[in-house]
Amino acid sequence: MTNVSKLKGKGAPPAVELAPQNLDAPPREKDESIKALQFKVPESMFEAFSREAFDRFGSGKGAKKLMFEALWSEYQERKA
Repeated sequence: MTNVSKLKGKGAPPAVELAPQNLDAPPREKDESIKALQFKVPESMFEAFSREAFDRFGSGKGAKKLMFEALWSEYQERKA
């Protein structure tokens, strides 16, 4: 069993006056339903796409989604 008596508490939260931005709600995107887009591609293409997404958008979660959105946006602009 874990001895919780040695664990330190997190402490009290900062006063509202010291951190007013904590109460601001982040802007929300359009409420549009999200659908999964699933298809298979060759492994080499998947790796290249993943690498490009990492280079452009970093290693955070959602880099591939952002990459696809950027590609789609560019496609729509060229199509118009």
